[in-house]
Parts: sequence; C-alpha cells; structure tokens
Amino acid sequence: MVVSGGVSMNPSATLEVKVFAAEAAEVGALGGGHEEWFEVTNITLISADCRHLAPMKQFSFLLIALLPSLAMEAQVSGWNVRVEEKTISGWDGAQSFSIGEANGEWLVAGGRVDGLHQRHPFSAFLASEANHSIHVVNPSTLQYWSMPVDSLQVEVREQFLSTNMQAVQLDSILYLMGGYGYSTTMSNHTTYGRITAVHVAELIDAIQSGNGVAAREAISTQVDARFAWTGGVARELDGTVYLAGGHYFHGLYNPMGPNHGPGFSQTYHDGYSHFELGLVGDSIAVSNYIAVSSPALMHRRDYNMAHRINPATGDHTLTAFTGVFQPTANLPWHDMVDVDDNGLALRTGASQLLNQYHSAHFGLYDSANAEMVTVFLGGIGEYLVQSDGTLIQDPNVPFTKHVSAMVETVNGTSEYYLGDLPDYLGAGAEFLPAHAGFQQGILHESALPSAPNSSVLIGYMLGGIRSTAPNIFFSNGNNLSTSNAKLYEVWLDASGVGLPTEVLERRWAQFDSEGRLRLGGNLDARTDLWVYDATGRIIYEGRAVAFGRGYALVDSMHWMPGSYIVRFESGESVRAVK
Repeated sequence: MVVSGGVSMNPSATLEVKVFAAEAAEVGALGGGHEEWFEVTNITLISADCRHLAPMKQFSFLLIALLPSLAMEAQVSGWNVRVEEKTISGWDGAQSFSIGEANGEWLVAGGRVDGLHQRHPFSAFLASEANHSIHVVNPSTLQYWSMPVDSLQVEVREQFLSTNMQAVQLDSILYLMGGYGYSTTMSNHTTYGRITAVHVAELIDAIQSGNGVAAREAISTQVDARFAWTGGVARELDGTVYLAGGHYFHGLYNPMGPNHGPGFSQTYHDGYSHFELGLVGDSIAVSNYIAVSSPALMHRRDYNMAHRINPATGDHTLTAFTGVFQPTANLPWHDMVDVDDNGLALRTGASQLLNQYHSAHFGLYDSANAEMVTVFLGGIGEYLVQSDGTLIQDPNVPFTKHVSAMVETVNGTSEYYLGDLPDYLGAGAEFLPAHAGFQQGILHESALPSAPNSSVLIGYMLGGIRSTAPNIFFSNGNNLSTSNAKLYEVWLDASGVGLPTEVLERRWAQFDSEGRLRLGGNLDARTDLWVYDATGRIIYEGRAVAFGRGYALVDSMHWMPGSYIVRFESGESVRAVK
C-alpha cells in the first residue's frame, strides 16, 4: 500500500529550520471543548523550509472551481480520496453530536447548532444554541425528519440537549453516556452522570411518523455517576466497551480559569474504564466494570479514538490519537496510545502534528502489505502545511483544511499530508461508513475493486463546524463559524499517481528497559532541553549525550516512575512515561 498525493520528500534533502518568536496569552482549545486557563508567552513558531523537496502534482487534488458541487481530492493507498458536497433540505446542521444507524438511515442526537463557542462565559454554550431536535437523515435519498427533544420523557431531555456525549452502538442499541450542557434542574451548566439506551430503528420510525409516545418507548435511561464525562470517546472491541479520556466540567466555561467570574470545577478522567453493556427489560445492565487510572497516558479529551489492526501481529486494538491538553503547556498532545484488553501502550517514536482535535476519520487496512492507515478529514491542529511544503507551528491551534493520514507498518508510524478540504471543515464532524468492506470501523482494501479507474463510495462526513478562517477564537465576532449543514460523500477513485508529503521526522522520547530516557529524531548534542515531572517542576536542564544510535539522559535512570515532558529549545515538547 502506498500513501500518495501532494509533494514527495527527498530523503537526501537538507532541511533549513527557521525559528520565530511569537507572543500569546490565554491560548486555549479551539474546538468543541473548553479552554484551559494557562497564560502562555514567548511561544516558539517553528518553520521547516522544504524548498529542497521535489514537487509532484502538488495541487492535483483541488477540484473546487471545476465541479458544480464543492469537492476535494487527495491520495491515499494508491487511491484518490475525494469528497463531494450534498444538500439535505431542512437540515440546519449540528456539531459534536452522537449518531446511530439503522437500515441505512442515521439518528442524530445531542451536540450544538452553533459554531465555535464564544470566549465570554455568559455567551458560551448558550442553552438556546443546543441541539433541540432529534434528527433522522437518509444519505441515499437526502431525506430528512426531526422531532423536538421536548417530545421525550423529562428525565432524558437535558442529556439530549448536551454536547460531546460518549456514544457507542451495540447491534441495534445506541448507548449515550454523560455530556455537558445547561441543566434547568440545577440552574447551571454541568456534566451529566447518566447513561441512556436508544432503540435506534424504533426511534427513527417514531420520528418519521411523528409519534411521541413511540419515541419515549424507544428510550431507557438511568442515573450513573460513573459516566459523568464529556469529550471522551467510547468504542467497542470484542464485546467490551472502552470509555477513555474526557473530563468532568461543572459551571460556566471561562478561559481565565476556575476562580474568575462565575467560576467552575473541572476534573480530567485521567484514565479509562472497560465494561459490558446490555438491556434487561427497561434497565441498562453495566457488568464487569473496571476503572483504570492512567494520568500519564490518558490526560486527554476532544480527541479521536479509532479501531486499528496491528500490522506486526494482526491483532485488532484501538488507538487514542493526540487530543488536548498537555499539563505543562496549553497545546495538544503529539503522541498516541494503543488500547486493548492488556491495557495502554504508548506508540514509541510516533507523533501526530496535524488534525489533533476530534474530527471525521476512517481506517483503511492493507493485509497484503501489512499497513494500517487512519485518515483524518479537517478539524483543528497545531501544525499547518503551507502551499510551498513548509511546515509551521501555530500556537493558537487553528481550524485546518488539511487531510492527513497516520500510516503504521511493521517498521513504525509516519504522518502524511494528503491535501486540503474545500473549506475549514471537519471539527466535531462524524464519518459514517457506506461500504460493505468496513469491519469494526476499518475498510479492508481487499474488498475494494482492482479494476483501473474504479470509483467507490466508502462513506459520508456529516455535520461539524464550518469556520470562515483558521483563527477566530479571539475575534468574538458573530457568524465567524457555524455548524455545517452540508453532507459530504467520501469516495475512493483508483486513478492518478503521486508520492506523499511526509510530515518532517519529529523528536521523540522513550524510557528503555533499564529506565534510561532515550531521545531521537531531529536532535544533536548541541540541543538544549528541559525535563518536567508530572507536577510541572523542572528536574533536568542541559543537553543529552550520545548513546547508541541516538541520545540519552543518564541521570534519568534514577527518576521515579511517572510521566515526564521533554521540552526542546525550539519550543517543541514530547512526553515519555517511565
């Protein structure tokens, strides 16, 4: 499998690195979640000059001006990835919602109908801009139906008006967990300790027929504080549900911190739980529930967790990609964590710099070449690829048009830039499979046609945020972003050739079996660095020494087990867990 598109990287090319100083304050999350209250100054903006890279069909994926409907084309696995915009009459859009499927139709619940939330506490996450309807969409016919949330039983209405619930569909039942929103019962914003089971087909039928009684009968709910999280992810693996990351947030959002203005309380999940779900009559049975604390690896939220096939073993696992926030910096993570019944494992030497917030994504596996590809469609990210191939860091963490792929082989994991969407789309959106070759969230390439010039509809991207510009958070203007009311078909076309833009090799840090902190990537013995422990205290300042094929910090053998942040003079940071 060859990931292709954009410009190719010449391995012998010399990369010139430019460093620019930038000032920022109150830098925070720019997605559907909640900003942290760190004040960040003297942020370093890194630009890698890629003028020595050989250009190859750099803009071949842009079809915006040539098609009657907006479209984009990039290349992955020898296929062009193409999106085509469709209009659903009556659908006004939503973002950060939960979704279920039955008989080719979708059920959309929760989320918000506005765009990026405002910075001011009394203007952010307004109850009036919650998603006050339950929606049904038929992507094949572009038909649409809806029912007011007020038609449901009182005890579930508030949860159905919340955003960033954790959701997982097991067979015909969609389970909704937690979510953040305004509670009329509490007269405050809060995260709900509730789990709800929805008979998807029955609720879809009730909405299409306008039958409120049948809608209420399709829903079971119960209070359970174990599910009081928002911005986490729930996925099923071999009959077990994994609920990982997220946080508990109570009160009005305020970028200045919990002790300013109306104030709030916030607690990160800092771990995950795994359990089994089922229905016994109208009661939801939660069995074999085990909570695992792992602040070193799972202090993250508003991220993507996807199904994965391990190229080395063929085992099916999950991967938690990046997300936010680092404890010592108001920036996304760069690392990723694999999840299975053995626990959590940090992916050694792998970094994701693009598309770090929750966005539409899908997996593609090539068993013949043992390659696992995860494609991300737009969203929000810390790094941007410029039109000349330059990779820059934007400390404001902007909306992005980028389509990227994380590609894992038996030799490691690399990140590829594939092209751009026609607009700033994808944040808080969902990808819905439409091809029979998908198994547990992964499209197997063996199921795709081998004929030249084949064109295959593999799925859809629905909803999310549409932004008018990359950085709008500090503008506080009206209509700078909205929920996206369009539907996008996602196609694979077997045409065209090309090579990828591989994102520059980034630095990495990992403890070896002897407890020694090993460093690699774009590093030499003249590089200054600082190491922080989990409390933010600097425990090392200086340079690394040559060790084996890379570098190491000898003193680290005496450090206690825990999570450490290594920050380089460039401003880049990586994490290692001992």
